[in-house]
Amino acid sequence: MSLAIDKLSFGYRKEKPIIDNLALAISSAKVTALLGTNGAGKTTLLRLILGLLDPWKGTIAFDGVDLTKLTVAKRSRLAAYVPQFSDPAMPGSVAQVALMSRFSRLSLGRSPTSQDWDAVAEALDLMGITDLWARPFMDLSGGEKRKVLIARALAQKAKLLVLDEPTAFLDPVAQVDCLNTLRALAESGLTLVMTTHFPDHALWASDMAALLKDGSILASGPSHQVMTPDNLSKLYDRPFAVANTEKLPTGLTYKVCLPLWGKLP
Repeated sequence: MSLAIDKLSFGYRKEKPIIDNLALAISSAKVTALLGTNGAGKTTLLRLILGLLDPWKGTIAFDGVDLTKLTVAKRSRLAAYVPQFSDPAMPGSVAQVALMSRFSRLSLGRSPTSQDWDAVAEALDLMGITDLWARPFMDLSGGEKRKVLIARALAQKAKLLVLDEPTAFLDPVAQVDCLNTLRALAESGLTLVMTTHFPDHALWASDMAALLKDGSILASGPSHQVMTPDNLSKLYDRPFAVANTEKLPTGLTYKVCLPLWGKLP
């Protein structure tokens, strides 16, 4: 299932659009990384994709279905969201927080079934946090909360997963584990869109990349073709280089993005 965005425009003030006549095609069963400076409109674009904001004009279709025309319940069966920040007052255990994503499938007054709890258990296992099942969500660290929010979205069993900085608050090892999980999810058939402030993550984990600047797409396509020094320099208005690491003990090399300004001690 693919996501097609065409002639999309939106702004919080009528005289100044944040998203301006944007067009973007997102491939099915792939990880697409969305990059841009702070305030470029990345989170706004995600919220438009999810139907949480109404566009001024344009269409957002997932497998031919316009997401903005669906009810919240119907939309949640197609698309799941991992926000950048969690609700600071989210009560309940980890399992109960993850279960929240199943409510769209429950009719009024119906209790969760074994199928709902199985979806929660599977999602927590995928994120490696089964041991947190009974822990109060509010007692967790920022990184642990991030994992729970991703698990909550996975338990929703939607075909489109939209993630706003999924590696935020995670330590380096947990970041790599998270990116590996996202790759595995795409390989299992899910379509993923994630924002990131780390160009390296786009090179390592995404199939496709889209660079958002001045309300429109500066460049999009296969990550290794889009994440070039020229494109990154235009995106951030600073010089960038893309280099290969030396061969690691594993026998692998990696591409890394290097900013070329400032003086380090």
